[in-house]
Amino acid sequence: MTITNPTAPARTITASDFSWREADAGLWVATVRGSFAGSVDRVDGQFQAHDPLGRYRGAFPSLEQAQRLLAAFAAHPSMSRHFGG
Repeated sequence: MTITNPTAPARTITASDFSWREADAGLWVATVRGSFAGSVDRVDGQFQAHDPLGRYRGAFPSLEQAQRLLAAFAAHPSMSRHFGG
């Protein structure tokens, strides 16, 4: 009898796994390995980040800061199942 571990280590999310596109004026959508990874909306001069579960994660002065927040959220080990890790 052979005992195996059915859970493989989670694959780390890297910047190259992310794909961003401007879906509409002022709305950017992220995907990771084909799965929805969050969105950023421009509202009143700020960039509001929402995670892949639709939860508000904060408002930022720049698009890049909002995108970095979502990238860090997606890279958390607990999100590996969501992205097929």
